Amino acid sequence: MFPTAHRRTTRRLLSRAAALPVCLYAAGIWESRSGGHLLVADAFDRPILLISCSLALLVLAACFMKPGRDRIVATLFTVLVWITVMIGGVLLQGLRVTETMSREQAPDRPDRALVVRLQADPGGETESQYWSILVEAGTGWCARRWTVHEMAGQYPGYGAFKSATWTGPDRITVTTDMHVKVFSLSAGDGHPLPAPDTP
Repeated sequence: MFPTAHRRTTRRLLSRAAALPVCLYAAGIWESRSGGHLLVADAFDRPILLISCSLALLVLAACFMKPGRDRIVATLFTVLVWITVMIGGVLLQGLRVTETMSREQAPDRPDRALVVRLQADPGGETESQYWSILVEAGTGWCARRWTVHEMAGQYPGYGAFKSATWTGPDRITVTTDMHVKVFSLSAGDGHPLPAPDTP
């Protein structure tokens, strides 16, 4: 049995450590914005994994409380929150699936890639789809992911997405069955310029 002082110290260390996964998740959310560092976003924008780690540490911390009703209540409450978050996370992940549809390197720019992603409900209607046109620019820890264009899914004849391709090292053409849009990128860091050119 741990002495009271050791039990208190261990409980404090575990409680403070439980904040680390939450901070990492917050960093992942922040870097998931347009222009964020893609390695950080991909590593830490994982709510189920990191929140599970945080709650597991809180459960361990509760186990080091003094024996009695307070310890039992704290442990049961933490486990209940953990189960609720797990069920909610599984349901949310099952509702929306994100799939990378294509990835194309820019002409004469090996440090840039055009990525097309589709987010959709499994078995959902076309209008529940959501297309994201992204540019990954840079290498290593400096690599960033920029959002060039986003659009909701449409039925054929009403603006359905067809393709997104490079038409130059700093230009991307997005084509639907109703229109064509050309987006220009900064020659430096690859961020989308404010006003797209429309042919």
